[in-house]
Amino acid sequence: MAHRGKSIELWCVFGGTPLPQIRWTKEGAALPAGRTTYSSYGKTLIIKSVDSEDAGNYECEASNGVGLAKSYSISLQVLAAPYFTVEPEVYVGAEDEVAEFRCEANGSPAPEIKWIHNGKPIEEATVNPRRKVFPNRIVIERLQKSDTGNYGCNATNSIGYVYKDVYLNVLALAPDIEDAPDDTATVDGMAVNLTCKVFGSPKPLVKWIRDGLELTGGRYRVMESGDLEIR
Repeated sequence: MAHRGKSIELWCVFGGTPLPQIRWTKEGAALPAGRTTYSSYGKTLIIKSVDSEDAGNYECEASNGVGLAKSYSISLQVLAAPYFTVEPEVYVGAEDEVAEFRCEANGSPAPEIKWIHNGKPIEEATVNPRRKVFPNRIVIERLQKSDTGNYGCNATNSIGYVYKDVYLNVLALAPDIEDAPDDTATVDGMAVNLTCKVFGSPKPLVKWIRDGLELTGGRYRVMESGDLEIR
């Protein structure tokens, strides 16, 4: 048994005359290249910076040409504190959107993931019928301003734990025009863009009006940004 990141030595001591030669294998195949060294004429197998990939069954075989070869099997288990493979991220969204937090971790033994909401285990948090809790993710549908708060992910095993706390910020802002279109001159037959930069949450729907009529289709195209393209 070894801890991830540590060095470990496996011993294989056989007597005999002539002195037996030792051959090491892992899972019946050659040892992974570059992962191991030897000492004591091959009797000691050294693995530096043990990683989870080093776990498995190691076998040493001793032979000296006299009688049958002898072998011994050693099972190596690598223990590792939890570490995140997918971390939850801060989410800033608008009302009626969907927020999702994901949390995945590896370790040995396999870590258990627990969710925290505003300092309490998710099981003790105020019931929210729009919130769905899964082992590795939380989904909150049809966001409301009241959903603003903290979510934490705790991955724990017998070796240790990792924890990350993130913030859910639900915005509810009335539409505002930050950059209004300016007077524009162009040459007949040339395309032109009129700028209309807006802000709000949820994202505002932009409509362009001329003489009381909405400009859609044909030579008019409202861009994703809110600008109007006239071709």
